[in-house]
Amino acid sequence: MYEGRDIRYVGEHVSEGNTGKIGIVLLADLVEAGEAYEQEYKDMTLGQRIRALPQIFVDGVVVRHDQPTEPQVKALRVLSEVLKEFFNITRLGGHREYQMLTNGKGRACPGNLGMAIVKSLRSELGFSAPSK
Repeated sequence: MYEGRDIRYVGEHVSEGNTGKIGIVLLADLVEAGEAYEQEYKDMTLGQRIRALPQIFVDGVVVRHDQPTEPQVKALRVLSEVLKEFFNITRLGGHREYQMLTNGKGRACPGNLGMAIVKSLRSELGFSAPSK
């Protein structure tokens, strides 16, 4: 586990909406093939999609992603419990959820596999989903 930025400072993980949020990153690719298109590209204009063709192509052919490891999930659970108690946190969300709430733009991150972990932790630890 590494601290990327001192928790006393506002992060830069959610465009236009970092205040009051703590960003946590799992060092893994938890996005499945085609997921970025669904989350980020499908609602773009034709011109934007043409400019994004290289990324769309890569997203469609990626056949490998990581599986979250038990130590990662365990560490995330413990960290979430500590942060919840210390900072009185009530909501837990994935990057894609917070990004959509701030500016309506989609994100594939943290991936379907990452979102499964987020939803599991919400249930286990009594967090609610993000809301405005």
